[in-house]
Amino acid sequence: MESIHRMSSSPDFFRDVFDAIPEQLAVIDSTGALLCVNHAWAESARSRGCTVLNWQKTNYLSICDAAANDGFDGSAVVANGIRDAIGNLDSFQHEYPCIFPGGEEWYSLTIRPINRENDNRFLISHHNITTGTLANKALEIQSRTDSLTGLSNRRHLDELLNGEWRRDMRSGTPLSVIMIDIDHFKVINDTYGHLAGDRCLRQIGKLIQSYAKRPGDHAARFGGEEFVLVLGDTTAEIAFTIATNLHEQIGQLNFPETPVTASLGVSTMVPARGTTEQVILAAADQSLYIAKNSGRNRVEAFGGG
Repeated sequence: MESIHRMSSSPDFFRDVFDAIPEQLAVIDSTGALLCVNHAWAESARSRGCTVLNWQKTNYLSICDAAANDGFDGSAVVANGIRDAIGNLDSFQHEYPCIFPGGEEWYSLTIRPINRENDNRFLISHHNITTGTLANKALEIQSRTDSLTGLSNRRHLDELLNGEWRRDMRSGTPLSVIMIDIDHFKVINDTYGHLAGDRCLRQIGKLIQSYAKRPGDHAARFGGEEFVLVLGDTTAEIAFTIATNLHEQIGQLNFPETPVTASLGVSTMVPARGTTEQVILAAADQSLYIAKNSGRNRVEAFGGG
């Protein structure tokens, strides 16, 4: 028993244990200087082209600061978090992505103080959480995407439109919404089959998506044969021109079964405080109703465009 105790108390034993841990581990002092790293840390760095030969002469905070200066915002978050943890003898945890030529990986970084009297040292660990994170991201994307067209679904549209409404409210700029309805779509489905109908929806959805060119533009499938195009910071005149062009291009699509047309309703508003995005959506829907009841295959605008 005594020999086992001596072995487990030896520096070599603890170094072997340190190197055997699969997580990337390092110990820093209160200045951010690296005192030691384990085998997983050194190997991970080497596999990604890191040229550090002597980690004990490297300052981890300096590495983070240099990456932040190169435009990596996550590195600034890590550096600030570590400094705060060191200053308060506290813990810090942060999840971040790493983009490599071979793909994307996600890590969870944690720093914890090592409670040794009169010795402010801290343990840093990097845990690879790629599998779970990417799976959750895929599920999140799936929950917000229309499976047939690849556009945002109704749920995601509500979130996007709300964000654009509030953004244009703050800036005092106009927000435009175009609602698109494929004319006589039930006849297409009933006459040529659902596969032809699905092909029609996908092709029109792709065309609508091509008009969402800026960060404030969003294309979504509203439901059934209806689509919505959100255009942030877009005047009524420009929105009506876009709707007219879109209407013409839908009519020019080459469907082998039958010609396809669409009715479009346009609405433009400068969001006012005390209102919600449902106001502009209802106005676009009203414009679409007028277009459909005026013979279809046309563009109508709320307030005359």
